[in-house]
Amino acid sequence: MKLRRLLERCVAGAAIGGLAAVAVIGAEYGLVGGHFSQSTPTLRDSLLLFILLVAMVTWPALAAGAALGVAWPRVAAALRRSAPWRTVAVVTLAAVVLAGTGLGITVPEVLELRLARTALLAVGWVGLWAGLRLAVEPRADRPAIPIRAALPLLLRAAAVVAVLLLWSTAFAAFRLDSAQTTRAAALQHAPISGVLLQQVQQVVDLDGDGYSPVFGGGDCDDHAPSRHPSAVEIAGNAIDEDCDGDDLAMSSVALAAADRVEAARVQGASAAAHATSPSIPAPDPIPSIPQSETPDPWTRPVPRRSVILITVDTLRADYVGALGRTPSPTPHIDAVAADGVVFTNARAQGPMTKASVASMMAGVYFSEVHRSTHAWVKVLPANELLAEHAHDAGYRTVGVASHWYLSDLNGWEQGFDRLHNVARENLDRLWHADHATDLAIIELERLVKEGGVPFLLWLHLLDPHHPYVPHESLSQDDPRGLPGFTPGDTKEERYLAEIIWTDRQVGRVLRWLTAHQIDDEVVVVIHSDHGEGFGEHGYEYHGQSLLDDQLRVPVIIRAPGVPASRIDAPISLLDLNATLVALVEQVPLSEQPVDTATPGRPSSLWPAMYGQPLPERPIFAEMVQDDNHSHQVAVVDDHRKLVHSFTHNTWELYDLTADPGEQRNLYEVEPRESARLRRLLRRFERDGLHPVEPQ
Repeated sequence: MKLRRLLERCVAGAAIGGLAAVAVIGAEYGLVGGHFSQSTPTLRDSLLLFILLVAMVTWPALAAGAALGVAWPRVAAALRRSAPWRTVAVVTLAAVVLAGTGLGITVPEVLELRLARTALLAVGWVGLWAGLRLAVEPRADRPAIPIRAALPLLLRAAAVVAVLLLWSTAFAAFRLDSAQTTRAAALQHAPISGVLLQQVQQVVDLDGDGYSPVFGGGDCDDHAPSRHPSAVEIAGNAIDEDCDGDDLAMSSVALAAADRVEAARVQGASAAAHATSPSIPAPDPIPSIPQSETPDPWTRPVPRRSVILITVDTLRADYVGALGRTPSPTPHIDAVAADGVVFTNARAQGPMTKASVASMMAGVYFSEVHRSTHAWVKVLPANELLAEHAHDAGYRTVGVASHWYLSDLNGWEQGFDRLHNVARENLDRLWHADHATDLAIIELERLVKEGGVPFLLWLHLLDPHHPYVPHESLSQDDPRGLPGFTPGDTKEERYLAEIIWTDRQVGRVLRWLTAHQIDDEVVVVIHSDHGEGFGEHGYEYHGQSLLDDQLRVPVIIRAPGVPASRIDAPISLLDLNATLVALVEQVPLSEQPVDTATPGRPSSLWPAMYGQPLPERPIFAEMVQDDNHSHQVAVVDDHRKLVHSFTHNTWELYDLTADPGEQRNLYEVEPRESARLRRLLRRFERDGLHPVEPQ
């Protein structure tokens, strides 16, 4: 009898768990749908996604429901000892649901953390299970539901469900390899199914190379650790190392060799253009400056100047007036652009602050930064940061940061004479652009008063980062605001309001320079560390992908003696680091050739700013895997972009000219272009990237 009662509880709990799973599957399909719809899925893709979600969610829901069913009598007994127990149960359940919902609304960062989304959905399933179980609990005015009598029917239903689940699981296991759109959508955006699918892939990965032979893992030989989708292909050995279906043909080797020859040719042409030998003429003088008044810039260092580096956190390139936004929310940044050099095709090396700022300041990719193992990494002394270069070159160095992370607690004091963090000093407010600007101006006055030595001032403004805080000074009739704009209606409009507010703080710094008549003596650099998503690809905020809503950033440099121009060739924030290091270390222009031989290495932008054409070269980015982020790399070359997710075994190819919003994946449509960019990524991973292990 005891075993029979135990079986009854298991079956009843599993049945309720299956019913609760229906809601979770629906919620997951809704969460995944935003991204999925952007990929123009076929009916087959949509059906396979639904089957995958059913298989991944229902099995654990049945098992967990059965376990809860066994434990329910003790839980119910404990509740009954409360008075009134039903009210306590309902209030507790409501509190859990409301707390989770409120947390997601009031603290949007929680929704960036995949495990947090998973936990919220799992808690919702538990709450729904408990609610359904309470609904069938016997009461004085209602007889108990005869579960024992219904047991045979439940067992038959369970058999049917089991058969369907076995079929759907087998279907998903052997069809996901050929369904990249479905696999990517589930792995990247499904809070429950994606996590479980990754765990299943790890369990069935027999050779431990990180790829499974089923469920879309792509491993073509699960007994050979050297063969998997990310392996380096060896030409002509009759072995398909990277599991693309064929050995690398010699024609592909010839194409790769042609790539190297072309890179060497461009490198040689660049070096020849910078040479100062009498037999090779120097470039023509800058047209806007008479030659008689300007020394040949190619034989002299860039003039020693003070630098103001302004980092506007989370500022997308397409939200800047100088880069095409109309009406412009950034008139003060636009004013710098009008007199400076605008790099219209700049990208960060990572889609989040900790990766992008660390990469830019250290001059290497984030995986190459010496760092701690913590989620919010500490930058270690083994790095040589921009401020250290400037300090060693005799500059006075001051930093004013608005993000709590950018403080001495995480190693950011390296090279700074003084580093202020207004977020830690003003805990009563969320964002602090006005306070940071106040402090920056005080520091500028101190630096100018001291005189005699150039300075580097870094001002980091966080306000465009979510949550977007309203500012009462912005209103529709404010002539300095955006015409016809009323902030606070949508997330995008609140983001826009923060950009307007932050631009005003930039304007305050610029007005101070003009008032003290030193704006013609200081190099002003304005850039962002990453962009922001607003649902274009099924996610919001940042840190989720290497698409351009996350990577494309403004880079504007206004330097005395450098004519205004717009440069459309792709650059990176690594190049910005090389540019500023060349300035503070007084490197002659003739010693600043653009490196096109080694893929992904930074180059100074001064030759391009002084009129030398910037050779087209591939730009790379990466996302380093941790508890909340997958492992991805991307390359941009010749208006094409390829993104490879190692974690999810997916590839995405976009034509950035015809499809700047990156909505149509051309990876399977243009195999030749996909193969060319894959070779570039392989060369970058082999020759251009030198990761270090966190310590």
